[in-house]
Amino acid sequence: MTKAKTKGQKRRARKQVGKRALQDRWSTFASASPRPQEDPRRVVLSARCRHLGRPDNASNRRAMTWEGLGDPVGQAIHVGARDAAERDDLWGLFKCLDSAHEVYSRRIIGQARHPRCAKIEFLTERFETRPDDKPDLRTDAERDADARADWSRWCRLMSSCNIGHRIALHDALWLRCEFVSGGRLTAAGRDMISALRELRSLVV
Repeated sequence: MTKAKTKGQKRRARKQVGKRALQDRWSTFASASPRPQEDPRRVVLSARCRHLGRPDNASNRRAMTWEGLGDPVGQAIHVGARDAAERDDLWGLFKCLDSAHEVYSRRIIGQARHPRCAKIEFLTERFETRPDDKPDLRTDAERDADARADWSRWCRLMSSCNIGHRIALHDALWLRCEFVSGGRLTAAGRDMISALRELRSLVV
């Protein structure tokens, strides 16, 4: 029967293990840890394929990586655009319109447009600056004034569209309609794409 080690013996045994041996042990442990064998985005990309009525294969999943496909309006633009150039153009236009509406809602009205249904926790990221960073040095009053001016400009542009297109644009901003169903544009989706094309022709 082996004699139980005292605390002092255990302490001395630990001291006998050098730093290099501990580093080798940690390296072995790190190399033996399991690593993911498949793309961690696959679940999301597969869901986009199903939503747009595409077969879930590698080729279609690669096509689903476009940034706009994470948004219902972006999905409609992806389906309804004539080519990639028009797709990117309409998506860039809608992002500017949507951003102006969001900033106006938060700064001037004082509330978010859409309810918060979930909170996703993120790990704290390192904060750093770069030589090409452009910090926003505006005062709160200047930011409020810019938010009003920007949204007023978009309202003037939308008021030049026909009434059906104005409704379609507000449907897109508030996500009041389903724009894609079974991989095809709905009537609301077609109206929204037509409205964005008219709005694009008015933007100087």
